[in-house]
Amino acid sequence: DQKLLVPLPNSAARKEIFKLNIEGRSDGLLVCKILSEDNYDALAKATEGYSGSDISAIVSGAKLHLLECLERAEYFRRVTAPSADDSKVLCDDMLEPCLQNDVGAFPKKEKDLSETERKKVVLPKLTFERVLASVKSAKKSVTSETVKRCAEWKEK
Repeated sequence: DQKLLVPLPNSAARKEIFKLNIEGRSDGLLVCKILSEDNYDALAKATEGYSGSDISAIVSGAKLHLLECLERAEYFRRVTAPSADDSKVLCDDMLEPCLQNDVGAFPKKEKDLSETERKKVVLPKLTFERVLASVKSAKKSVTSETVKRCAEWKEK
């Protein structure tokens, strides 16, 4: 067996890992633009000492929160978004979970949506604030003690 030391990602690498996990790639190009470069810089800075796997888990946690928001939703609003049947077609009657005070909000619980309405539901957008909240609740999987042991092992 061989041991291979893979260092933790630096700031630039963490920024790219966030981009890949949030925006995805298709043929080497970002699929969509969700956060700004400044947002990605801030996330990279906030995750010093985190592994690529940790960052993937952070983004997954933020996305899972969006699903939880849908399940707890008591208000929706009509928004323009891609159709569930054809993502190239925009529909202006899609439904997005929202807060009571949001413009256009109407009371309706997720469990009370009709089958037709369910097909029109879009998740709320993933925001910088939501990802940052996920960072703040995440723990590093690699401790400073582990890094120290690996550095000592590398010297041998």
